[in-house]
Amino acid sequence: MFLAPQNESNSYFNPQTSPPARAMTKYRSIFACQACGFQSSKWLGRCPECGDWNTFTEEREEIQSSKASKQQRALSETMAKPKPYDMVDA
Repeated sequence: MFLAPQNESNSYFNPQTSPPARAMTKYRSIFACQACGFQSSKWLGRCPECGDWNTFTEEREEIQSSKASKQQRALSETMAKPKPYDMVDA
């Protein structure tokens, strides 16, 4: 017989005590020719660059989230721009 929790403190999922959710890393597949290094988003039987057959292998590439790229842009905008030597404070 299954007994359900009687109150929120006995619940199986308690938002106050559960660990915070983490963002999942996303990947995309890239297929690279092992003979010449040509890359394609789809698997190809024959490499259009070198002409070899069955040389493509799948590689995974991490995709930056839009939040991470926004943070990176904000950081690059706030970084100091180069100044002429005579305008640098000593």
